[in-house]
Amino acid sequence: MDMNSKLNVHFGVIAFGVAVIILITKATSFLEPYDSYFTFTGFLYESPEQISWRAIVIKFGIPIIVGLLVGFIAKDNPKGNAGVVGFLSSFILAWPVLVEWELLAPSSVQERRNAFLVIYSLYFGSYTYLCICGSRVTTIYLEWLSANKNQDRKDIIADVLDWKNTIKPILLGVLSAIFSVYLQKIFS
Repeated sequence: MDMNSKLNVHFGVIAFGVAVIILITKATSFLEPYDSYFTFTGFLYESPEQISWRAIVIKFGIPIIVGLLVGFIAKDNPKGNAGVVGFLSSFILAWPVLVEWELLAPSSVQERRNAFLVIYSLYFGSYTYLCICGSRVTTIYLEWLSANKNQDRKDIIADVLDWKNTIKPILLGVLSAIFSVYLQKIFS
């Protein structure tokens, strides 16, 4: 049995999405002015950052944009593929500190490991759900394009207002992003 069909995800799409998120995130850190780039390094290195709304929108807009792309590419399971892309890319961006905390975190913040894990868990969740939101927008858009004029477009409006597939991921993504930024500010 083909592994792709069993999991209903496409590893090529996932690799593409993860690579795009990582590349955009890294490019943003170099291309944007310092005050327009949000990161959690203030927490690690005790250098509190001035939080800019523009920087936060850029940071958490990246998974939405990539989720939109995944929605166009992954026709079979855009939600599942986007969720994996969001989680995996955020995990890859943070894994060095997760794995080598004792080596990478300064001694003055060693006792903050649990707070760091909570903040990054929220970060992983926000990237996962925001990618899902992007793919959901694409799915709804593609359904709208394929709808006949004779077909009732109320179904599409119902899809937009669907709690489980649209509203819940948006709320979870936005709330986890807000909590991760807020906790980072508290602990830095």
